[in-house]
Amino acid sequence: MTLAALMAPPPETAAEDLFAWADAGQRELIAQIKRLVELLAADPGLAPALGQTPGQGRRALAGRGLELDAAQLSPLWRDGFNPWPKAHTPLLALWDRWLRSHAAHRARLRAIAGLPPALAAWRDRQMARCALELGPFANRLDYPVLAFELSKGCSIGCWFCALEAPRLSAVFRRDDRGAKLWRETLAACAEVLGPAALANAPCYWASEPADNPDYPDLLADLAALAGRPGPTTTAAATGDIGWTRALLAIYDGRPGLRFSVLSLEMLAAIHAAFSPLELLLVDCLAQNEASAIPKSRSGRARRGGRWLAARQAAEARLAGRATDPRRETTACLAGFKLNMAEQTIELLSPCAASDRWPRGYRLHAEGSFATAEDVGRFIKQTAERLTPQSPPPGRAIGLGHGVVLRHNAHALEFTSAAAKMRLPAEPALARVAGLAAQGKWDAAALLDQAAAAGVGPLEAMAALEALFARGLLDDDPPAGER
Repeated sequence: MTLAALMAPPPETAAEDLFAWADAGQRELIAQIKRLVELLAADPGLAPALGQTPGQGRRALAGRGLELDAAQLSPLWRDGFNPWPKAHTPLLALWDRWLRSHAAHRARLRAIAGLPPALAAWRDRQMARCALELGPFANRLDYPVLAFELSKGCSIGCWFCALEAPRLSAVFRRDDRGAKLWRETLAACAEVLGPAALANAPCYWASEPADNPDYPDLLADLAALAGRPGPTTTAAATGDIGWTRALLAIYDGRPGLRFSVLSLEMLAAIHAAFSPLELLLVDCLAQNEASAIPKSRSGRARRGGRWLAARQAAEARLAGRATDPRRETTACLAGFKLNMAEQTIELLSPCAASDRWPRGYRLHAEGSFATAEDVGRFIKQTAERLTPQSPPPGRAIGLGHGVVLRHNAHALEFTSAAAKMRLPAEPALARVAGLAAQGKWDAAALLDQAAAAGVGPLEAMAALEALFARGLLDDDPPAGER
């Protein structure tokens, strides 16, 4: 594919079409409900103020510029903060439909067409593994296959940073050399992985977009090639309102922009600078210490007691709806992360944060690049080396960490602390799964054991590949093997 062909943007995927059902009046109402939800998530003192006496809720909302019927919306806060209550008042039915549009959009983001088959199989396997390892929490992950850092480190230094970003030390600039490398790198990624992979690629990771003064222009370069901008999360929305408005203009009514809100004062400044309608498709994530959104115990938050106090406060406000922090991660990438400032590239996949993987992701491969050709070469070679369709030879095969096998005449049940998966108890599959659960043999020896038990070699290999493809076998990168 020529560079000129790559630079022609694909047809707009029309993510905004998922939200097109709402007319102007409905959008205004939804935008106001969204703002109320943001306030409730961030401010533990708001719910009591809304429900103490008849009529007080409407007055309290009006004082925040919201003309809403508090009685219809009281399930949002009545029994603890709940952004998705089951009550069916007209306003909550409207809100429910909007949230379902967001869920459909997230499902669409997970479907990335055009990936090389081996890499697509690897990504599918990571997603299946995460479903068992993380349980329902895995549904919150989008699993992009590309992410870019446009600086090295972060200037903000949030105490809860799940990715444990180092201090800001370098910024990738869009000067003549940088612009050329950036555009050629984007084109190389699109050529190897497909334009859809580029369209889902965040331009941040353990970095703050606002640290790069060229960020809006770099993001616009990606949008010009991919057809839409990749996701952006910034914790500096109020640092330079002009910069933030430039981001809003690039997204132009499309989802993908998120503000991390670090304090009530910051939320008030955001709400003062932008109307509810302007932020209709911008996620404002309450990250202040009193937030009802629990933080993952990964990265910097694993140290000290500050995380525990914030977590307990959030769980108290959520009235029992919090998830298990041992089964969480904020790392959604199942693919390649490129740092343009230091010119490094890594292959990562999500996992539950642990002592071995404290940032909630696994590192499968790493390297560096000087040119866009190096990037394309690394992606191709790494995909070929690390994305087999069956377990690698010479390594003992076992079930995934914490996965337990139980079976009867009808089903094989694979259980973790977070989820269950059931497969039919076909004889070959049951025998191979039982051997894998013992963790004693590599692939060749396991097939010999299966043959001794009367399972044909083709049946045994098919069963082994089926278990592997469903993320049921341990494929954690061995220490030192990258």
